[in-house]
Amino acid sequence: MDSAEDAISRAIAYISRQHAAAYQNATHVMGAYSTAKFVELVAERFGMPSDQIERFSRFRCEGRVFQVAMITDALQDAAENGYGECAPLVEENVGYLLDSKEERSWRYFPGFAPLPYDADSLGQVTQALVRAGRTRPAALDGAFELAAANTWDDGSLSTFFSESTDPERR
Repeated sequence: MDSAEDAISRAIAYISRQHAAAYQNATHVMGAYSTAKFVELVAERFGMPSDQIERFSRFRCEGRVFQVAMITDALQDAAENGYGECAPLVEENVGYLLDSKEERSWRYFPGFAPLPYDADSLGQVTQALVRAGRTRPAALDGAFELAAANTWDDGSLSTFFSESTDPERR
């Protein structure tokens, strides 16, 4: 085995171990203090019922959707280039990505409503789903409608998607 193939094999082995461990090393955990401060700022700026402030101030923010989507893209590259052992990982990851969608789209920290849906997660998840042949209107229509509603007059797109029709809340 040449050095490039050896490196690829080691990388796939590492990703396989991480996959089995729910991608622990790829998961972004926001600390309790940062979570509470973020909720405080959102509540001050946009308002939030006191029960939600209490709930989300203690929320354990774990982000891995974006990371798994990126890893899935790399695994798809490997599978397309002869590393067939990556195909089952791709399928499982795609299932996870589809299951991680909230009502309309994906959030960097699933379940953490104070942080809106975001363009980065939507884009990376969409790429993984398209490459896996798993796109369906039911999975993406609401997310794309939300993205379109967060497009500015000059064509730029907000990173975070507001569900409000008020441009000041974007």
